[in-house]
Amino acid sequence: MDKRLMMDRSIHIITEYYKNNLGPFFDGMDEDVLWIGPVMGQWLRGKEAMLKAWEAEKHDLTFSLRNISATHIPLGSAACAVVLRYEVYTHYPSGVTHLHNQRLHYTWREKRTAREDGGTEKRQLISVMHISNAEQMDERDAIYPVHYENVTAHKYAEYSSGKLARVRVQATDGSLHILLSTSILYIESSNRARQCEVRTKDGGILTSATLSDFEAAYPESFMRAHSGYLINPMYVRTVRRFQCLMENGVVIPIPEKKYTKFKKALSDWADKWD
Repeated sequence: MDKRLMMDRSIHIITEYYKNNLGPFFDGMDEDVLWIGPVMGQWLRGKEAMLKAWEAEKHDLTFSLRNISATHIPLGSAACAVVLRYEVYTHYPSGVTHLHNQRLHYTWREKRTAREDGGTEKRQLISVMHISNAEQMDERDAIYPVHYENVTAHKYAEYSSGKLARVRVQATDGSLHILLSTSILYIESSNRARQCEVRTKDGGILTSATLSDFEAAYPESFMRAHSGYLINPMYVRTVRRFQCLMENGVVIPIPEKKYTKFKKALSDWADKWD
């Protein structure tokens, strides 16, 4: 089973799911799928049982998804697992927003299925979908946390992805990360420019992409401060002679010949937000 294809498909399914588009979600399920939900006691066996449960569910919730990381685990020539980590914001009609860090485990298997024309075809289908960090929920809820706002009353301002770039990072360990640009502090060239480290608030991700790759793909999100660094201007604390101090305390050098140009570019960027 193609590693990149299965990670991309896993991400696509959950991304569409949180847009309340359930087509790819159910299309990927095996008839005998086991679904273990994010709430204690949510356990359904079979695609038919899942369809009935979702058809009976009524809600007015919307969701925002961000910062997805995918890890692929081969299980032979005809099966694999894909584990996703991501942040999901549940928005209630009252204005309350609940943030939850999710872990989602797919077990995919390839099987031959019947076509409408009487023939057969090989398809990759989900045999197990397990959301592993189970939590308590209001006893009136079945699938979605419709009443959960009565339990938690937190509000989060930083949830909307809006027009922010979603940055795709293929790590050297084979994992795939889809990050909002706002979660990246800077990108640093390493290993004689053959690799880069994407530095986020939570750590670093090593990738074989180059700084030029990121600069070309996301020109609105990052700014070249040095031949070895792209910075996210959102996280610049101060700029003084020939160096840039980031919010995490890292000092990034600025070449003397590019110092004036860099300061102007940073000022122009700031003016867009005024």
